[in-house]
Amino acid sequence: MSWGFSESHPVLESAILSAAEQNIIMFVAASNDGANRGKGDRIPFPARLPQVICINASDGYGNPSRFNPPPNEDDFNFMTLGEAIQTSDPDKDSHKSLGSKQTGTSFAAPGAAAIAALLIEFAKQDPLRKDKALLREVTTMEGVIKLFAGMSEDPVLGYRYLRPWDLVWCEERSDRHDCRSCRMAAEKNVRKLLAGRVPIPNLALVPNLPHSPEAEFDSLMNEAKGMCIEGTREKALHDIMSWIEDPNGELVGWIVGRAGVGKSAIAGTICSRLYANNRLGGTYFFSLNYRKADEAFLFVTSIAYQLARYIPGFAREISSVLKEDPDLALPKKGLLSQWEKLVIKPIQSSNLKLVFVIDALDECAKASPILPLLKKLEGSGLREKLRVLVSSKPSTLVDSGFRVLTQAPRRFDLDSVSAPTVEADISKMIRHDLGMTKERLEGFSSTDFINEETVGRLAKKSSGVFLWAKVACRYIDGGEDIGNLSTLPEERLEIVLDDWKCEGLSALYLEIMENAVKGPDRDILVRQVRHVLEVIIALFVPLPLNDLTAFCPDLKSQLVKHRLYGLRSVLIVPAAPEEPVEVFHGSFRSFLIEEKHDDFGISPGIAHRHMFRRSFNALTATGDSPLHRDVCNFRDPAINADEILDFSS
Repeated sequence: MSWGFSESHPVLESAILSAAEQNIIMFVAASNDGANRGKGDRIPFPARLPQVICINASDGYGNPSRFNPPPNEDDFNFMTLGEAIQTSDPDKDSHKSLGSKQTGTSFAAPGAAAIAALLIEFAKQDPLRKDKALLREVTTMEGVIKLFAGMSEDPVLGYRYLRPWDLVWCEERSDRHDCRSCRMAAEKNVRKLLAGRVPIPNLALVPNLPHSPEAEFDSLMNEAKGMCIEGTREKALHDIMSWIEDPNGELVGWIVGRAGVGKSAIAGTICSRLYANNRLGGTYFFSLNYRKADEAFLFVTSIAYQLARYIPGFAREISSVLKEDPDLALPKKGLLSQWEKLVIKPIQSSNLKLVFVIDALDECAKASPILPLLKKLEGSGLREKLRVLVSSKPSTLVDSGFRVLTQAPRRFDLDSVSAPTVEADISKMIRHDLGMTKERLEGFSSTDFINEETVGRLAKKSSGVFLWAKVACRYIDGGEDIGNLSTLPEERLEIVLDDWKCEGLSALYLEIMENAVKGPDRDILVRQVRHVLEVIIALFVPLPLNDLTAFCPDLKSQLVKHRLYGLRSVLIVPAAPEEPVEVFHGSFRSFLIEEKHDDFGISPGIAHRHMFRRSFNALTATGDSPLHRDVCNFRDPAINADEILDFSS
């Protein structure tokens, strides 16, 4: 649309809204009035509507045209060539006849539409066309904005110049060049941008709220645990998405099931689907692995931060609230007050329909403060535009807490799914995981033992527990460095399938631990393994391998590495040295702490006492000890603890 009006036109606005509902992507000229529109809206109608993409003009060097309206802080302010554009002469027959050169945002808007059409056409070619989800995404307004934001330069005077060659480009250097490498690079760029969230235009507006990045669904911690394998848990996922889309649905949904049945995988899969559609308002995956992700005090500010960081339009609203009451950002502020002002009110003033996902609520050290927040939501009149999905094990605390709600939550009981359905889904997951093992072992070892009979026997022995099957597959695989393991994959498979071993998670964990210390020096290996696991259990924040070694002064770094590699089925041991070593699932932590094993049982109290001694010894080991009076240099012995910054963030 290469035109604009000072006033809104109801009939035209209705038509635009109707077109937007039909997923028609509209590009509108920003106007040529510069800063001379006077008071009120400086961007005319319909360019100021959120259902269209506003396009400004630039010169041939990517500089914003002087006649553009002032940049809008809440918009991307995309621009493309809009000066001295050569046109054809419609009064002459020859298509080669040139007309005059034209200037204005009216000519930049169709140029931007042509760029979008080029990218959509690229996505419709092989091999991207085979990805149905990607094709759906690229033909939406949100998808085009993702691509435009990814291809545009850093803002120049507040405007973003579109550079499609940054995404799709061919460096042809010879007649033999077949463009394959160029296409692969372009495909990778397009996939990466479309898989992400719609970015917000101005990160400078995002308030610096205390938050827990580890608790977000796409953190390294949660990504390593994986999501549902394609083709599995289809009914549960369908039921949850149907509840989310039901305008008369309950405010709260509850995924409930025993440990290991796949609650977090389902929650993560739902998050990824909502994320792609810009419907994900905020996530909080509680975890005992991180101190900042197992307590409630950062819950509200983390959700508010995600709203401001990822959902267009919320950053300014939340920043404005904090400007009036800066104390809302402090942990000492009441959660209900923070919830009301930083979350509820911004959503009330928005037209968006959002979903919050809270995973593993039973792993929250103090879950009781979270449940009144849901009650507060219930009384806020947001049921038509908000859903809250919670997952947990069957818990008296959670169940009784839900009773404060006027309307009981929609319950998605994973323990009630029929055994044949669960076994079929577990078989698909095992087939996928062992298929990756088979690919890795090809050419190095026989893989005849990985077959349909193996898949069936493992699925049956899992007894409906996805986690058992996942850990068993990790144990059979052994990880990349198989040379450091005392058994071969086929031997580990036989151990898992033994009728007298590995019945249930605890028995599987015990067998994995026993295999990690197998050998003539068993007593020494047990001490070394306990030493390393004590550190991992005691840490409030997981550490990378090198830092972890510093807390194991009795072991050389190579020994620490070997002991960790022997436990890769129950620990996340990243290849990158800067990434943290973590417990794969909270049930393994419980196995070590709660189940009394003479060789492998760990007391958290003793583990913390050992950590304290090692830390203190490290601080006093050198002649120029870093320990001294006022080590943080506050210069005020009477300073209140609430006034001290959180140095752990």
